[in-house]
Amino acid sequence: MQGRIYLQGLLNLPSELFQNAAAQKAILILQNTGEKAKQADPVMLGEFPSFKDQQAFAKFLTEIDAWEEKDLK
Repeated sequence: MQGRIYLQGLLNLPSELFQNAAAQKAILILQNTGEKAKQADPVMLGEFPSFKDQQAFAKFLTEIDAWEEKDLK
């Protein structure tokens, strides 16, 4: 994969979704290299807030949108 993809982000899912902390998952954001592709700077690293906290969750999604607009385009 090295040289053929860009690592654009890594977002941990809320631990409350998993019964066991060892089973916690994350979303890995990759992009194929190509004419219009570029490495995001900075790479998005974060952890989703609890889905129960709608205000924090909405704020996090707004931050992701802002990062995408600024650092991926």
